[in-house]
Amino acid sequence: MEALRALVGVRAVLVIAHRLETIACADQLCLLEDGRLAERGPAR
Repeated sequence: MEALRALVGVRAVLVIAHRLETIACADQLCLLEDGRLAERGPAR
């Protein structure tokens, strides 16, 4: 998790995760279903 925080800075980073805690600090989340974008929005 610390390595991810250090990498991000002002960059755009694509993270594929199964655990919600991995993406808890994200600005935007995208949900894919069957390879298609199902939802997109701010992290809450």
